[in-house]
Amino acid sequence: SHTYLDHINGRKHQRNLGYSMRTQRSTKEEVNDRLKQLVRKQEAEIKPIDILKPADVIRMKDEELQKRREERTKRRQEKKKGKKKQEEADDGNELQVDPALAAMMGFSGFGGGNKNC
Repeated sequence: SHTYLDHINGRKHQRNLGYSMRTQRSTKEEVNDRLKQLVRKQEAEIKPIDILKPADVIRMKDEELQKRREERTKRRQEKKKGKKKQEEADDGNELQVDPALAAMMGFSGFGGGNKNC
């Protein structure tokens, strides 16, 4: 809100944070030196661009595509292994229910038979 911004930018609040609201007056030489320093820093950060031939670009993209395919097949195989292990574990852990007890409770299975019987 407007009052909050007035408070944050206010003289007392800035003073409590340790900021002085006064700025130094810069000379022309200081400004020029600072600009030259920034230009040198920017030039140092610029890396030369490696120009690739179209055949190299195509080869790199093919390699990248092949790598993605291999990763995808690996993930699918791991997923299948996990499902097989889980199915094997589920097969061994089936509950054995006494048929007489199930009939007494009214549970005869998961079939969608007639509910009015």
